Amino acid sequence: MSSNEERVRPNCFMAIQIRNPVIHKNIVDCQNKAICSNKVLEKHVESVRKAHLTLCVLRIEWHQIEEAKAVIAEAFESKLKDLNGTQLGFNGGLDYFKGGKVVWVKPTSGLSELQRISAILKESLDSAGFNVLEKDRDFQPHLTIFKYSYEKARRGPEGRKEMKDSHLHFTGYQDFEFGSETITSIQFLCMESPIGEDGYYHKHHEVFFPENKIDTDYSDHSGCCFKDFVDSGEVN
Repeated sequence: MSSNEERVRPNCFMAIQIRNPVIHKNIVDCQNKAICSNKVLEKHVESVRKAHLTLCVLRIEWHQIEEAKAVIAEAFESKLKDLNGTQLGFNGGLDYFKGGKVVWVKPTSGLSELQRISAILKESLDSAGFNVLEKDRDFQPHLTIFKYSYEKARRGPEGRKEMKDSHLHFTGYQDFEFGSETITSIQFLCMESPIGEDGYYHKHHEVFFPENKIDTDYSDHSGCCFKDFVDSGEVN
């Protein structure tokens, strides 16, 4: 793409939703502790209601949605369903992008399975003619808990520094064990639709693994998803 061309912006993405309330509660505790250390971080917090791992991002027109859903369903049935029961661990503490402007929880297990899911979805959608963006970028799964928001920051030089050295506010979490969960589904999500009443993205489509714990182990969120967030549909 030349510098004169308008950047193609994604409007959809594939993701794995992180549903375990134990992980959510540990993230909320971490966020609250950091905000107590630096009140300005509250403007840049990411709601645990939106907790997910992005697998790939896309630019798909509305008239293509049904065809994309069919491609995803076929890829799942033929190439991904055997990953039923895959465990994801988030037991390596935190990491950072962009000099601390993005703070995220590190996945520590299930990485090869995540890589496989991402690669198969990218290849399947790309081969079917869909606009898969950043398809050659190295896949680095991350669970974002803070992200610098230009819209919410103060204007001027001071605002641009609001998340500088953010790592200093996460004492005790550098090697923290946030928890683990079984992958329940793969989701086809929309960035442009309003966030739902449940605080999560609009779902174009979702394919479920046979072993999922949504209605059992992952059903009680009274200790974590209790705070109302006014949030955009931006993906991290």
